[in-house]
Amino acid sequence: MAGAAGCAKDPTDLQVYVGVDSTVTTPITSMRVTVACAQGVASHDFQALSAPAADANIPQFPFPALLDTQLSRDGVSGACQVTVDASDPTIDSTVLASGTVAATVPANATTKVSIILTAVAPAGGAGGAAGAGGVAGAGGGGGVAGAGGIGGGAAGSAG
Repeated sequence: MAGAAGCAKDPTDLQVYVGVDSTVTTPITSMRVTVACAQGVASHDFQALSAPAADANIPQFPFPALLDTQLSRDGVSGACQVTVDASDPTIDSTVLASGTVAATVPANATTKVSIILTAVAPAGGAGGAAGAGGVAGAGGGGGVAGAGGIGGGAAGSAG
């Protein structure tokens, strides 16, 4: 027992406060926190544990949410990039929203960061939002989400 006295160190702890902006409209049931530093990369997954809504089978994250990540075993600290990717794996593995922040994570201390998630455009969505491209005859018919429409450019605005 005598050898245990001087061995305790404070953990390297990252508390990530997560919010969403108005672009996030789909349920989030899972989040992955990735911390990338010069020493390496650590990822930790979180699942919503609250009671599901009356019209849902599984719980969703309420926002703002706190994700407490222990990094002591991962050996990452210093200047880091912290990324949160949000999804609903009950549907598929698509990342629905994401956010990133730069942070200095000192070893053996608690660091707090805030990240606002923004909706991620679906694959193939570079053509613009639904209705982009202007009015018919003046730049294309708009088209479906991500398509840009015939003659509608990717730089069109939602309309």
